[in-house]
Parts: sequence; C-alpha cells; structure tokens
Amino acid sequence: MKKTTLHKPDICSLVRLGLAMTVVLSLLSGIFPHNALADHNGTDGALDQGTQQQDLEDQLNDEWLPTIPEMADQFSAVMIHQIFGIGALIDAKHQLESQRLLAQLRAEAHKNYAPSDLMCRYGTNVKSLATTEERARGNKQILTQIMQQRETLRSGTAGEKGRGFDHRNRFEHFRTMYCNPEENGGTLWNAQFPSASICRTAAGATRINNDIDFTRMLDTRFTLDINFTDGVMTDDEQDILAMSRNLYSHELFEYVDEDLLNRENNIENITDMRTIHALRSVAHNSFAELVGMRATGTGTVGPFMGRMIQELGVPAAEINQFLGANPSYFAQMEVLTRRIYHNPNFYANLYTTPENLKRLSTALMALQIMHDRDRFEASLRREMLLSTILELRLRDTQEVLESDTAGRLNTSTRD
Repeated sequence: MKKTTLHKPDICSLVRLGLAMTVVLSLLSGIFPHNALADHNGTDGALDQGTQQQDLEDQLNDEWLPTIPEMADQFSAVMIHQIFGIGALIDAKHQLESQRLLAQLRAEAHKNYAPSDLMCRYGTNVKSLATTEERARGNKQILTQIMQQRETLRSGTAGEKGRGFDHRNRFEHFRTMYCNPEENGGTLWNAQFPSASICRTAAGATRINNDIDFTRMLDTRFTLDINFTDGVMTDDEQDILAMSRNLYSHELFEYVDEDLLNRENNIENITDMRTIHALRSVAHNSFAELVGMRATGTGTVGPFMGRMIQELGVPAAEINQFLGANPSYFAQMEVLTRRIYHNPNFYANLYTTPENLKRLSTALMALQIMHDRDRFEASLRREMLLSTILELRLRDTQEVLESDTAGRLNTSTRD
C-alpha cells in the first residue's frame, strides 16, 4: 500500500487561500443578501430552499471557484512586482549615498591636499639651506686655520719672520687699501709730494677703514663675498683677514732660532706660548663663526628670496646690497625667521584650509628648531669664552698663592 505524504502548506499557499475565502464571502454577501433568500421560502411556487442551495453550489463550482486561484496568482504576481520596485528604490538609495560619499571624499581630498602659496614659498626657499650651512662651516674652519698659521709664524704666511715682518706687511696694506687721507687732521696725504704721503689709496676708494670698521664690514652685512674654498682672493676676504689681524694677535711672538728653542731653559717658554695660542683660538672661533655664516651660498634660492625682499618695498637695484647675489646662511635665516613676517601677505595667506594651517605650523616649528639650534651653538661659544676668562682669572690667583707660599717657605727656612 502506497503511503501518502502530507506536505506542509507554505506561507504563499495560506495567503492565497485566505484571500480566496475572503473574496467568496464578500461576493456572496453582496449578491445574495439574507432578505432576498427569505423571499423564496413562501408557498407561491418559488424555489424551495434545497433547490436554491443546489443552484448556489453549482454556480460556485462552475463560475467562481475556478477563477479564485487565478485571482490569487494575479495578486501574488502583483505583490512580487511591487517587491521588485521596492528593491529598486533601496538600490537607488544606496547608489546615491555611495555617490554622495565619493563626491564628499573627493572634495575633502581636493581641499586637504591643495598646498597654499605660502607653503610653496617655504619649500622653495629652504632648498639650499643645508648646503649653505655646510659651506659656512667649511669657511669657518679655513679662516681659523689661517689665523692660527699666522699666529704660530707658519712658513709662507705674512708673519713667518715674526712681529716686525708682520707689522710691515700690515702697514703696507693700510697705506694702499684702507688709509683715509682726511684722518689725523688731513696730514696723511700730502698733495705737493704724493709719493711721500702715508696714504696711497685712490680717490673715492670704497674700502677705506674696512680693516677696523666692524659694524660696516661685518655686523650690518648679511652676505660677504667670501669663499675660501675656491682659491680666489676677493676684496671681502682681504678685508676680513686684515680685520682679524687687528683684532687678534696684534703682537705676534718674535721669531726664535732653532738653537734657542732646543735649550732646556726654553721648554717652559714654549709651553706658555702654546697656552696663549690655545686661548686665542677660543676667541678666533667666535669671529670665524660670524664670518662663516655670512659666506656666499650656492645661489639656488637667490632669485626667489630677492622677489620676497622686493615685495617688502626694497628697490630691485638694492636687493644685492641687502641680501647678496648668493645669499649666505645668515641671510637665508634672516629672511625665513624674520623678514618674511614683515609682509602683510603672510597673514592674508593664513585664511586657508585647516590642513594647510597644520602644514604651515609644522614648517614654522621646523624653522624655530633650526633657529634655536643656532642660539644653542652661540651659547656654547659664549660658555667657552666665559670658561677661558675664568681660567685666566684663576691663573692670576694661582700665581699670587704660589708667590705667598714660596715667601712663607723662605721665611720659615731662615728662622
């Protein structure tokens, strides 16, 4: 015997059956009201109740029931079609939200990664800063070496024969390059006997007193035409060397023959000379640092910094006098850490995006760190100078104590 399998009705079938029953009941109640059925229950020859019931069943089976499943199928198809429409609306919603998100991210990227003009200026004007700093250190080392060679009477230098030879060379440089005829009451120049005059400088010379005028020669100039690494002597290099001879080691040690140096009693004198050389080298270091920072740079940023200075109102013809054709490390730091903020456009360019403000803040912080490093190195030089001064003071005290101690020992010995 074949076993019959019962299937659980699915949800769609139950829905279809419920819809069909609802429709049938609504139709029956609308077509055959209760008062109409009651009219045929009389004895006037109308249909009896059994016949009427049979007619209703036949009509229901023949006309209504076959169409109810089709109607349910149509309702199901309409509902599924509506679900497709709802799904399309949901897809369109997600598509529009995705497009809006992409457009928003694109706008944010354009806003965040579009650098400002001020940021470009910082990036352009620091291109040669590291190279120029290294060149400044090299010129500093060469200048200290030149000063030390003169002081130690190095062969081939202006002071190789001692104090007198050095003074004569310096005097000749003074007569031909730095002498001012109007000084000393005008007696340095004799118009009747020019060859007998002390001054031999040409009329209208521009290098007068450059060997003694620290303010005009070094302090107020941002860039000097100095590059000791190229082997070419310029006017600024001659003037700086002449000033260094007037500032440091004015009186050189006298030339001493080798026989005298080899004597036993001169050992202490030689060590004292070496001590003085070492102390003077500390003073040389500060002067050489000032000169090295003002040595010519690579020239990479000269045109860009020139335009920045021109925006401040400096005439184009005077920019080279102010900044130099190849700005030095000192000149570049002067512009980046000070002069650039004198321009009102700097503050106008701060009206930019938050991301650009962060970049500008980082650039300013980097410049501040470099500037603080320069100040730190200056404080180290100052500390070294103070320690040297303290050592000299202590040496004086030590000599007094040794003299007192020796005197007491002699007194006690006599007693």
